[in-house]
Amino acid sequence: MMKLWNKVYLPMAKWCLSFLPAKQFHRILDIGVGNGATTYYLSQRFKAEAIIGIDISEKAIEQAKRLHSDHMITFERANIEKTDYPSNSFDLICAFQNHFHWSNLQRSLLEIRRILTDD
Repeated sequence: MMKLWNKVYLPMAKWCLSFLPAKQFHRILDIGVGNGATTYYLSQRFKAEAIIGIDISEKAIEQAKRLHSDHMITFERANIEKTDYPSNSFDLICAFQNHFHWSNLQRSLLEIRRILTDD
């Protein structure tokens, strides 16, 4: 299933990210990483002090770590509805085609707003 998702969604993620200038971000969060392909692409497209990929699935996090362990990415099991990240932690947050899996869309969007910097 991940191979199919990467074939379909990764090109869409790349297209979306092509509209952002290639600049340095301090911290990037990728929500719903699956096997980490989009997170890895983020690490190649942008310079960042830290890139964190989260997913609610432990199996997805294990696979992402296995496939991308040699890169400067941290993968964590977390739910975007409520994270332990401090407010204003990330200056870029991505979520590609996974919001329909969030059990509480409003709470998730409020959490994203809380941890996203004003810039």
